[in-house]
Amino acid sequence: DFALRSSISFRRAGDLTTGDRSRASGSPAPVLIPNSQFAKYNYKVDVTRRGRHHHFELGLLADEAWDIGYPALLMDARRASSHLAHVEHIWAPDQPLLSSVRTKLYLSDVDHWMDDEDRDVTQRRVMRDMHMPMEGHARTWGLLQSAQLGSQRQTLRFVLDAYQVQAFADMEMISVRPDVTPMYLVNIGDARRRHLAITADYQRWLTPRLQARANARVDAADQDLHDTIGRQQMKATWGAQDPAHRFATPSLSLTLVYRRSPSSSWTFGLSRSARLPTPLESYGFFLFTPADNYFYTGRPDLGVERSRQLELSWDYAHDGRRLTLRLYDNRIYDYITGVVQESIFKTYENIDAARLWGIEVGFATPLAAGLIIHGDASYTYGRNESFDEPLPFVPPLEARVGITHESPRVLWGVNSRWVTRQDRVADQTTLEDETPAFSLVDVRAEIRLWGHYRLDVGIDNLFDRYYWEHLSVGNFPSPGRNLRVGLEFGF
Repeated sequence: DFALRSSISFRRAGDLTTGDRSRASGSPAPVLIPNSQFAKYNYKVDVTRRGRHHHFELGLLADEAWDIGYPALLMDARRASSHLAHVEHIWAPDQPLLSSVRTKLYLSDVDHWMDDEDRDVTQRRVMRDMHMPMEGHARTWGLLQSAQLGSQRQTLRFVLDAYQVQAFADMEMISVRPDVTPMYLVNIGDARRRHLAITADYQRWLTPRLQARANARVDAADQDLHDTIGRQQMKATWGAQDPAHRFATPSLSLTLVYRRSPSSSWTFGLSRSARLPTPLESYGFFLFTPADNYFYTGRPDLGVERSRQLELSWDYAHDGRRLTLRLYDNRIYDYITGVVQESIFKTYENIDAARLWGIEVGFATPLAAGLIIHGDASYTYGRNESFDEPLPFVPPLEARVGITHESPRVLWGVNSRWVTRQDRVADQTTLEDETPAFSLVDVRAEIRLWGHYRLDVGIDNLFDRYYWEHLSVGNFPSPGRNLRVGLEFGF
């Protein structure tokens, strides 16, 4: 009853080539974007032992990357390294009420080294004539414990989630001019957070057609800065207040599911939730955010962000046909966002209110034996009610339609994606710009060869469109036509 599972992969890519710009701007066809290369490998190893009542697992996941170009950022990554190890035990006793008990311990560490040695810093607009080598690391350990009790009509699940995270990052600022004295900055001053969350989730069939689910969660956390320079920087910015902070906040939700027939159901959900500020939002110091080209400084006394969401959905599935509809309205209070202070500098603040509402639809239906047409669409409307403007970084209306055919040996598909223009952009709280509409077509095929061999072939962006996503950093263009070929085999 022992098993070993492992995998390893290596990827290396040269500079990115965009799609054909001639249709979009009249300029010459595809453009090679310098300094967009990368190289990486990762591996995963899991060892498991299964018994009648007990299951043990030990796992390791590692990722190493180097020579990573970020043309949309101020710096590139010379090296990035991450490791995640876990040990897990699942107990499934022969008891009428106790279904299972799961215990998981995990450790992770992430390190990165960034610099701009390959950049001409005399030509850039931000921090001109300044090299800024940066190092950082994050260490996390955690415990995840869950127990599930149940019967035919009801289940009760308890979850305990405890973890500690420690993060540090610093930066040197070295001018190309010899008469300027080098400077040193601590971007995250050894921020440490201890977080404990306890969740209870109860589900029960009230009638043969009506199911109710109630979820209650309590989050408690304390955090502080432990680096002397980091504490001094925060004191100089915000005064003599202690950077240490404690949180305790509840979240509640209620969901009702009504099964009108074996093939269709309605779901109604109501929730009141809370989000604690992240260590970066609390303690980050002059951290550059490429999404809007601002330098952000955290605020140690940030409060908890709270939200109330109402959700309604309908699902239908019968004889291979599927229809889905989802509507939601989320009102956010004490919303955490960056507020401009001067020039290109922001601080994180709690603002009064924001709102997000949206709709999602999906469908699938067979056209012939093995041939299916499927699609989905989504739209989100966001508004910053405190500043009376759109919420930034909200994607536009998007739709996908595809056809898939599957036979015993071959699966092929043609998928299209349609994205409309996004002209609802923020102009008070961030430097957001509009993005044009675009459409894409991708094709793929999966061929089962002999034994356990499988050939995967795909072409992304078949017509070589030049485009960029609304959430793309610095309007960085997406890849042009891209051929993917893979061979998978097992033993």
